Amino acid sequence: MEYWASGFGRYVSAEDCQEIITQEIKALHDSYTMINANLSGRRARGRIFIFKAVILLCAASTPTRWRTDSFGLDGRRSSGCLRGFRSPLVSLMCTTVSSVVACARERWPFSRGHDCLNIMGKFTDIREECCEANRALGSSGLVDLTFGNVSVLDVDAAVFAIKPSGVDYAALTPGKMVLVDLEGRVVEAGMRPSSDTPTHRRLLQAFSGIRSVVHTHSRYAVTFAQACREIPLMGTTHADYFRGPVPVTRALTSGEIGGDYELATGSVIVESFAEIDPHSVPAVLVRHHGPFTWGETGTKAVETAAALEIIAQMSWQTLCLEPMARHAPEELRDKHFFRKHGSGAYYGQLRHS
Repeated sequence: MEYWASGFGRYVSAEDCQEIITQEIKALHDSYTMINANLSGRRARGRIFIFKAVILLCAASTPTRWRTDSFGLDGRRSSGCLRGFRSPLVSLMCTTVSSVVACARERWPFSRGHDCLNIMGKFTDIREECCEANRALGSSGLVDLTFGNVSVLDVDAAVFAIKPSGVDYAALTPGKMVLVDLEGRVVEAGMRPSSDTPTHRRLLQAFSGIRSVVHTHSRYAVTFAQACREIPLMGTTHADYFRGPVPVTRALTSGEIGGDYELATGSVIVESFAEIDPHSVPAVLVRHHGPFTWGETGTKAVETAAALEIIAQMSWQTLCLEPMARHAPEELRDKHFFRKHGSGAYYGQLRHS
């Protein structure tokens, strides 16, 4: 059974409907928290208590299957005439709370325009792109257990979505993606973001033109990272994706490890690219840790992570066979890189706008 969600312009499953409802109720509770923190006085507190009570009653009484235009769920995509019903408590909440929330928004505007009542719809695109990329990563063979994550940035809003920490890839949904701004603030309460979030944030801040970062512990790339060796460019497969060796960062200092470790990890990556174009070599190995890749989209960043693992395996096998193997000539490197990248690229099909 599917529902038409006018707020999202698409059909959604019954499970997604319930998740949307849950997110909206949580957002209303966040509004209560914000208003409560800014109002004072017994009378004002009493009104807010009533506001919270209505929200909690709504949450407790809302059935799994229901239809309400207030949340943009306008009908079922099915044959037959099952119309569902509209929760009277939801109707009451929507009519009585709207004026209170409107006044609160006017008096205490949300920072950076992050409206907690509209946040689910506002960032739907990056939530979905991030979820799709993380699920693709989970089925790619690049990760073991939950050792990997993808982030996707909304450039205009300076907010990115990222995988929640420790959650299995098969269990991911767009609503579970965590929203974080480029100052490091979680935009809405919910699941905890990946522990690597500060590293993603640092790269999204530093490398203009990228929208997505991928981190894995893919085995061959990690082998080079643990050996503290860059991945040398020894053939055309490598040059198709990277116009040079994939660098390995310097070691973190004791102070960096003991301080803001994940942010320092991002900083040493940025430091490694002081004289390297991050668009020409969209990958790095963090010493003793593992690879990070990036790109303009979640799909492209995951593809680059897969390419990195392929060329890491090829390089390892080449060095096993011939430890003194040399780098490929620059002319051959550039021929292969620029036939796929830049204004003169001719690999693949033309893109029609």
